[in-house]
Amino acid sequence: MRVSRYHFFIAYASPDWRQARKLYFHLQEELRDEPDKVFFDRHQIQPGDTWPVRLSEALASSRAVVVLISSHTRAAFYEQEEIARAIQRARQQPGRHTIIPVLLETLPEGLPYGMSSLQVLDATRPSGLERVAVELVDWLAQQDAPEEKLSHHSLSRANYQALGAASRLDRYPHWSRVLEENQRPGHVLFLLHGPRHQNVGLFVERIQRFLSREVETPHRVYRVPFSWEGITARCGADWLRHLRWTLGGSGQASRLLQEAAREQAVFIILGLRPLDPHQFDEVQLTGLQELLEHELPSLLGEARPAHDVQVLLALDYDRESDPIPPLIRQIDAWGRRAEQAGGLRYRPLRPVKMPTWEEVHDYIADHHSHTQDGTIDALKAEYQRLTSGRQFSYQELADVIDRYLQDA
Repeated sequence: MRVSRYHFFIAYASPDWRQARKLYFHLQEELRDEPDKVFFDRHQIQPGDTWPVRLSEALASSRAVVVLISSHTRAAFYEQEEIARAIQRARQQPGRHTIIPVLLETLPEGLPYGMSSLQVLDATRPSGLERVAVELVDWLAQQDAPEEKLSHHSLSRANYQALGAASRLDRYPHWSRVLEENQRPGHVLFLLHGPRHQNVGLFVERIQRFLSREVETPHRVYRVPFSWEGITARCGADWLRHLRWTLGGSGQASRLLQEAAREQAVFIILGLRPLDPHQFDEVQLTGLQELLEHELPSLLGEARPAHDVQVLLALDYDRESDPIPPLIRQIDAWGRRAEQAGGLRYRPLRPVKMPTWEEVHDYIADHHSHTQDGTIDALKAEYQRLTSGRQFSYQELADVIDRYLQDA
């Protein structure tokens, strides 16, 4: 399958460039582990580039063309040309190219040519462009499933690495624990946490994609926002309201959860991205405690879903912390009390940390057995240099390893 250079190409009329830039920044935030996957001409086109050629290349190598629609669109020559090219490519290669219209304002005259039959995202809502960015990334997570499904019981390190499930380095203990618990009957509450630069969010994305598309029996995966229509949850009832909204509409959360789990298992990720615990005040923390200790077990008991429900709470924080931050220990205690209340298992995943040199060496030995000793020694020296100084991310370490192995 051909890999697209960009996930999204933003097409817009010149007067709408500020809204386009705002969407670009929101998408970068949502795709923070791969922010260069969004094409916005004012940022990507460099001095000396041939403008039409660069636009054409980017359009051709994008998974989706996001068309911003406003009263300016019909008179925008370049945007109309981009729309026409995108429509042509989508018709020729429907599996590789998609057009996603985004409505910036209400249009009495209707949508432009080629847009009326497409599902439109509405940016006229409160926090519209931010919500559109979330919806686009959620759409992306559902695309491009492999033709061959992996076994529901597959725990092999080879499958894990092939999925790129942690920047090509080892998150295997976390991955293994999630899949092992996933195979046992019953509901589960997971806690995943670690410093932000260790790419907690990337692991969450891989788990979502794997469970929703690449197992023998896919799950229904939901991402529950912590901020809903601009309002951050402050009590257990608010958290349930967010959950109900995510599951698809009004009514009782138990009924909606029951319907969602009628045909397949459900995996719920609390937060559209990992949460920083420092963002919560005492009232919000009390609300989270209510949800974990009381509301969630009660909800599962009331709904009695036909299939299992797993919930993942993902948290990140600014810096490495040893011992574990007090707030994480507090949340861990809430999870254990939830398990004691009955109805679900609580499983904390070990803190996400930078792999040791021994883990890096094992990775190289497993996947690059012919690497020369001189290359390994040089890589070890680079690893020690990096770890003795500033904090650095998983992705940076992966890039260092790739560079040395490619040169070997």
